[in-house]
Amino acid sequence: DGYEMLIKNENNIHLYKATEVLENGLFRFLEEINTKNNDKYRLYISFDIDSLDASYVPGTGTPETCGLTPSIVRKILMCLGNFSNIACIDLVEVAPPLDINDITSWAGVKLLYEFFGSLDIH
Repeated sequence: DGYEMLIKNENNIHLYKATEVLENGLFRFLEEINTKNNDKYRLYISFDIDSLDASYVPGTGTPETCGLTPSIVRKILMCLGNFSNIACIDLVEVAPPLDINDITSWAGVKLLYEFFGSLDIH
């Protein structure tokens, strides 16, 4: 698809899957992100809520089992908040009509709140 083509064309787009984070470990993942980041490029962060395990976010179109926990995602987002070259962040795949008691919506809001609170703004 188009996204795979962008990655293959070396446009500095990196896709990280939940399984990779879980298999390789959070520390290694964060270390790789720190290594790849430089101030030459602005960062666009797109966070897919269904990277979280379905038990935490039932209100998504493609719930996934064996996903990340909110605690892991919080650590990732707080690490990213230390970068000075962030252009924007988005949160996708929240589906309120499929949600139960707004669990997914609140998880998304909380994670974004934590991210914005971690930004190193001077």
